[in-house]
Amino acid sequence: MTALEDTIEVLDPAKTALVPDASPTYNAAILYLESLRRRSVANDENIHLGHRGVMNLVPYQLDPALQALK
Repeated sequence: MTALEDTIEVLDPAKTALVPDASPTYNAAILYLESLRRRSVANDENIHLGHRGVMNLVPYQLDPALQALK
């Protein structure tokens, strides 16, 4: 990873500064947390389908994934 990064900065959680969310009903914080949640990859044994995928789901399309997970 060091070959791909210019500089790696180690962050100390104890030195984290909290910034208040002044948006109405905390919209900025909610949108930020939701974007982080949607970017994360599920790491369980279930098959997860993306919202509004680019294909019409047909059961046989899931067979390779089911076989790989077995």
